[in-house]
Amino acid sequence: MDRTLAKKWVTALRSGDYLQGTDYLCSTDFSEKDPFESFCCLGVLADIVGIPYDNRKKIKSENDEWEPAFISSRIYHNDDKETSVDDFPTEEMLLKMGGLEEDVARDLAEMNDHDVSFAEIADCIEKQEIKI
Repeated sequence: MDRTLAKKWVTALRSGDYLQGTDYLCSTDFSEKDPFESFCCLGVLADIVGIPYDNRKKIKSENDEWEPAFISSRIYHNDDKETSVDDFPTEEMLLKMGGLEEDVARDLAEMNDHDVSFAEIADCIEKQEIKI
């Protein structure tokens, strides 16, 4: 990954501008009076590089049915608009996200979803404990 992009990502993770969330690259919680967005560390990177997305107002339930929900997620698209994801970047997205390797991205997502803070993830990236 380009060092300039890595520095921009680390700065964004530490900025306080992004609320940390889990399971989705970016989701919006409508259960409160003021809806709020939360991001996975990979969602922050997707936001920085400008991966195109749409919001959806429904999520799949446990029985795989679409139903209204208090949480919506951004649906990110590949250039062909045929492939879309909300929980983990596609290979094409990873290329746009600085060429992040899939195994590294999975490690970062795992850290994020297991209560490792954005600041700690930024430290790992900065100290190159995670090879990006």
